[in-house]
Amino acid sequence: IESCYNSAPQGFTNEKGDCNDSDVAINPTALEICDDIDNNCNGSTDEGLILFTYFEDTDGDSTGNAEEILETCKSIPPIGFVVNNIDCDDTNNLISPFATEIPDNGVDENCDGKDLITTTVISYDYIANHLFKNYIGNGKASINFWNVGGQLIFTQQLDNNKPILFDLKNYPTGIYIVELIESGNESKKFRKLIMKY
Repeated sequence: IESCYNSAPQGFTNEKGDCNDSDVAINPTALEICDDIDNNCNGSTDEGLILFTYFEDTDGDSTGNAEEILETCKSIPPIGFVVNNIDCDDTNNLISPFATEIPDNGVDENCDGKDLITTTVISYDYIANHLFKNYIGNGKASINFWNVGGQLIFTQQLDNNKPILFDLKNYPTGIYIVELIESGNESKKFRKLIMKY
């Protein structure tokens, strides 16, 4: 109000700038605290406070996604977030660094970057057009890749327990035969029929 008096009447002050006149704790001289409120009326919320970093845990396995980050002044992570970012698949609660690895299923359950291979595996990723091969045996082996007409497309030597990924993107759509022959024992063969789309 405007008045001819040289002092403010009751209920008024000479100072302005209060952004919430219904709360005595909110005013331009107040200290900012961690409450998602602009306590000091400077237009910012929870500024100047120590921030904590948390990571989203979508699948609820207590391990977080390194790409989904939340920074907040709250010292306790909110629901759905954790303090670590070690999950390699945050959509599956059976996959985390604390999970038990299931061998030979092509899935990295314990987030160590690979599946536990205990047997000879030939698998085909239809989406990525990758042929995965892991040989478990005595010594070395070779892999042959044939088309359905009997033409040998490529052959390659394999080392024991050394996974290899073959990129099949440049090969035409069709049916192929993958054959693995163990060196020195040609009666021991693994064959797999795959369809490339």
